[in-house]
Amino acid sequence: MRSMTGYGTGVAKKGRWIFETEIKSVNHRNLSLNIYFPGEYSALDPLVRSLVKERIARGRVDLNINVVVEEGEVPEISLDTSLLQAYNQAIIQAVGKGMVSEEFKLSLPGVLRQKKTPELEEVKEVLQGSIKQALEQLIFMQEREGETLKKEIEEYAKKIAEMVQSIKGILPEIQKEHYHKLKSKLESFLEENDFAEERIMMEAGVLAERSDIQEEIVRLESHLEHLSGALREKNAVGKKLDFIAQEMLREINTIGSKINNREVLYRVIELKSWVEKIREQVQNIL
Repeated sequence: MRSMTGYGTGVAKKGRWIFETEIKSVNHRNLSLNIYFPGEYSALDPLVRSLVKERIARGRVDLNINVVVEEGEVPEISLDTSLLQAYNQAIIQAVGKGMVSEEFKLSLPGVLRQKKTPELEEVKEVLQGSIKQALEQLIFMQEREGETLKKEIEEYAKKIAEMVQSIKGILPEIQKEHYHKLKSKLESFLEENDFAEERIMMEAGVLAERSDIQEEIVRLESHLEHLSGALREKNAVGKKLDFIAQEMLREINTIGSKINNREVLYRVIELKSWVEKIREQVQNIL
């Protein structure tokens, strides 16, 4: 399991040129990929996106590629003699009049230029190596963070399971208490009113059924099993875990609405708290 949060860098070299890749990712509902690199390499955008999408399914991803000259290397400077000659004709008169100096020629735009970065086809393979290296680091960090999230969710799930068992333990006593209260109310009602006893008992049966939470307990335990299974899967499970957590919360809310007992309601509040903690962690899972 992987987190959507991570960071990685990659470095590759072509001659005296160094290609540095930096990639950062944070949680996001879908994949939002932003790529920044020198304009002369913009044609590689589809290739870079393809490399990232092969490894990352969700999250906001910022990938930055920088091209620099190897440290210690002297940049190659070229002199554009044709351009300088063109400038020269126009400047001769100005120099003769003392308006500018000879050194002024070298400061004219385009006369002195640093040699351009390597051509696109020359660096494609090297650039891919830099990106893949950065992705490997990113994924390693995501997996490490994902393992931490997994352990936290498993701990929350364990507390939920324990709380469910606690509810099951007190349920027989609650049901017994509910039965006696309902029976007493019905007997009193029948003594004071002239209604068909058969109709009253039918309505009582419906009321008793509405206060039964056995099905919700069973479904909640089933969701816990699904949660445990999803945590062991190798593929992206963030959305699946979020759906399971929502279903767990639905069952817990139903239990709270059916049972008007202080002990159960206290446990329902605890259950909601643990499920919300799971949902918070799930938001950052790939």
